[in-house]
Amino acid sequence: MRRMIAIAAVIALTAAAGTTAAMAAGGEHYKTRTEECLERAKAKKFGVHFIRRDRWIRACISGKV
Repeated sequence: MRRMIAIAAVIALTAAAGTTAAMAAGGEHYKTRTEECLERAKAKKFGVHFIRRDRWIRACISGKV
């Protein structure tokens, strides 16, 4: 049983390391995308609707807008 837990832990850590490396590789793209979306959000003039603005920015970064 301990061996199975150890194997599962190694697999989980390996998967997490791969995900972190992939995110680091796309960091510059994410940063530029975020800046573009923030500028577009300013132009849309959401006013006091902060939650709606935040939701729109997240959708813009993911490419849905």
